[in-house]
Amino acid sequence: MKRYAFITVALLLASTAAAQPAPAHDERPRLTIADFDTNRTGWMPPPHIGTTLADLLTDRLVTSGRFRIIDRSAIDTDSSVSEARSFRDRARDAGVDLIVVGAVTRFSTEHHQSNFGGFLPIPFAGALFHKTKTESVIGVVLKVIDTRTGEVIATATGEGGGSDSHTSGGGVVAIGKIPVPLGGGGGSSATGVQDRLLDAAIREAISDAASQIVSAARKNDGA
Repeated sequence: MKRYAFITVALLLASTAAAQPAPAHDERPRLTIADFDTNRTGWMPPPHIGTTLADLLTDRLVTSGRFRIIDRSAIDTDSSVSEARSFRDRARDAGVDLIVVGAVTRFSTEHHQSNFGGFLPIPFAGALFHKTKTESVIGVVLKVIDTRTGEVIATATGEGGGSDSHTSGGGVVAIGKIPVPLGGGGGSSATGVQDRLLDAAIREAISDAASQIVSAARKNDGA
């Protein structure tokens, strides 16, 4: 009797499972992102910056939830990813629907310096101050390409910038009739400042471009 009861329960569980709807098929397009081309400007890029740009864009598009992101390491990389069509063919063979090909189109770092005077309490006569401002700007362009047809279905551009300024004191002051050097101070490592500004500019540019891609996807889906 117990055996028949067990069989009955098993059949009921099986019929209940069969009656439940199957999980909905994920219809989001499968997308992968190639390393960015960084050779279009006279800028000497930091090592692996093209991969960093692709990783930041990957993070933004994953967060959007609009795509199924396939890591580019899953794509056969025997040939150069800078050859867009070759990368497209390999992505298509891996079952990827869309690829994003990006490039740095602008990069500049500018340093602005100025001197201005200041006054100190008597008997000091005055002092010279030095102001330094550093600005970095980066621009990127992206193409979203259908791996089956080669059609460019969306484009995006992004630009980001960052700036840093500091003031230091220096020059000569007069104590009565005797000139006395005034030592400078302030500031930070130029390399550290430039790295920080580049990071801020890159993140802003990628965020800008990613938002455009997501908007294009929503428009295409009618969402």
